[in-house]
Amino acid sequence: MKYVELPRAKLTLKFGGPTSNRLIPTDPHSGRTFWWSDRGDGMDATLTKSIDLRSVTDPKLAFWTWYGIEVDYDYAYVTVSTDGGAHWTPLKTEASSATDPNGQNLGNGISGSSSGETATGWKHLTADLSPYAGKQVQLRFEYVTDGNLNFGGFAVDDVEIPGLPLDEAEADNGWVTSGFIRSTNLVSQRFAVQVLHFAGDRATVERRTVDNGEGSFDVDTSADRRALLAVTGFAVRTTEPVAFSVSAENRP
Repeated sequence: MKYVELPRAKLTLKFGGPTSNRLIPTDPHSGRTFWWSDRGDGMDATLTKSIDLRSVTDPKLAFWTWYGIEVDYDYAYVTVSTDGGAHWTPLKTEASSATDPNGQNLGNGISGSSSGETATGWKHLTADLSPYAGKQVQLRFEYVTDGNLNFGGFAVDDVEIPGLPLDEAEADNGWVTSGFIRSTNLVSQRFAVQVLHFAGDRATVERRTVDNGEGSFDVDTSADRRALLAVTGFAVRTTEPVAFSVSAENRP
């Protein structure tokens, strides 16, 4: 919530802000969409696909990822199953860690932030699949959080195994989701605009909702001891900041 001090006068207030916001502070690595884990506490989100490696020699997984994950408490994983999902083996990537200071890492977990490592925050990771050459396996991306604090989550784009088609996350392409969504990274942005009138020992509130990014309304603060404009943004699944503008014009 942001507060703007208003002058004591009869005013026309004009508000302007965006109609959409981003889930995470970047764009898809390529194309229009990527896979995203969602964000929250006490989560176990998975993205799973059956992969046929029977005709692939020396297979290696490569993918691009953006992540913002609570360090040493929440983790993302890349795992493989050879028994229909009964057991899963965490794969090692360039961002994986075997350390487990808080008993939360299930093995080769990815934690922390990819932002700052590249201009866009997207990071290229690989994992060795050669132990599974000649087999049919299930490949899974997973995001697991504890119950206390969460950040932007785990995003995946441009999944590639040489010898198999590139998966740019522009369609579902056989992926089975539980918690993950395929996203354009945009969600609807709304604003609540409130005028707080302080007169004597009383306070009253005028409320307006801005759904289309623009609003204009008249207020009278001339008899107030003090008046504030309070602006609150509403967008699901994101805490990304957005800019807005407010202007005030005197009216008769």
